[in-house]
Amino acid sequence: MAATLSFERKMTDPVPELSADGFRAIVDHCPMGIIIQGDGRVRYANQAGLDCLGFSDSRGAEGLRVEALFEPKSYATLACNFEKMSADDDQLFMGDLQLRHKSGTLIDAEVQHLGLRFDGHDATMISFRDITATKRMELELRQAQKLESIGRLAAGVAHEINTPIQYIGDSAHFLGEFACEVLGLLDKSRTALVHLAGGAEGTSVLLELTRAEEAADLDYLREQGPRAIERIIDGVTRVACIVSAMKSFSHPGAAEAVPMDINKMLTDTLVIAGHEVRNAGTVATDLADLPAMMGYPGELNQAFLNLIVNAAHAIVDRGDVPEPGRLKVSTCHQHQHVEITIVDNGCGMPPEVQARLFEPFFTTKEVGRGTGQGLAVVRAAAEKHGGIVLFESTVGVGTTFRLRIPTSRAVSEA
Repeated sequence: MAATLSFERKMTDPVPELSADGFRAIVDHCPMGIIIQGDGRVRYANQAGLDCLGFSDSRGAEGLRVEALFEPKSYATLACNFEKMSADDDQLFMGDLQLRHKSGTLIDAEVQHLGLRFDGHDATMISFRDITATKRMELELRQAQKLESIGRLAAGVAHEINTPIQYIGDSAHFLGEFACEVLGLLDKSRTALVHLAGGAEGTSVLLELTRAEEAADLDYLREQGPRAIERIIDGVTRVACIVSAMKSFSHPGAAEAVPMDINKMLTDTLVIAGHEVRNAGTVATDLADLPAMMGYPGELNQAFLNLIVNAAHAIVDRGDVPEPGRLKVSTCHQHQHVEITIVDNGCGMPPEVQARLFEPFFTTKEVGRGTGQGLAVVRAAAEKHGGIVLFESTVGVGTTFRLRIPTSRAVSEA
């Protein structure tokens, strides 16, 4: 049987006692939620408590069982701890528990539980503060710290991979040249033997060479050997490209503005986001010649990654539609600024989402897929470079983001 909250004991020390009117006068405007319960039911709740739990007025809450306002395990913890406190003549419990909103949503709360006499009767006061946003921020901070550690690890892995990849690439190029030279030598040897095969001995040597070529399937090796080496070189080149992009992307942010190549940064970011992008559909790039710029590559790399991954997710989230997914990344130089444009034909965003787009920790994605910090980071990166972020979005059509960075300011600040 579940424990029931109660406060019935004899006390040697006096407990606080307030009249109902006096209590209401004190706590009606208290920012913390406060509930008075007696015999396991709500006797009073202040406005902050009603708002937090989703009740429009006290009539909806008064008389409810306190147990219904808590997540079952939290209520059991509260009841159990209060029984222990009663036995120890201690009147206060403090801890983080989960309350239940009227809609059924759980609320993380910092709860205090105090025994008192209310309007002449034994009762308990439960005061609480909603810490759901704080808990979420702590979770996101831990996640960000974990990602930062992974980023540092990736940078180290990229550095360690780079040297053996160079060895493999150099060796593959050597084998390719070696194979060509060996095959060429074989051709010349065969031609020489044909010319020298005037007698019976020469004919016998030529016959043995022909049989050896057939046994070794030389024609097949001649055809497939160079192709295999080309595939090795192509694979090594792709790995080297990924490693180079990882090293560039994970480079710590500079304290001062440094030279940067916007087009290369975008290309590297597309490599880093290759898995997400491939799942979305086709990718097109239109990178114009851009002027020399100074800035903070670390911040812009992260902004580009956030925009590209968001675009890829928006395409995937369209669901089953006949039109193939398309993502386009382009750059141009207009007057005194550079413009980076990222367009997708994804699910688009409704007006209510657009209104909160740059709020820190606001996200429409499920836990583990989005932190709600991506576009806030994009705007912060733009502002650090004296730029702005513009966007257009239509539900079911797609979204366009434009990041504009002034060239003159970026150079002059450096």
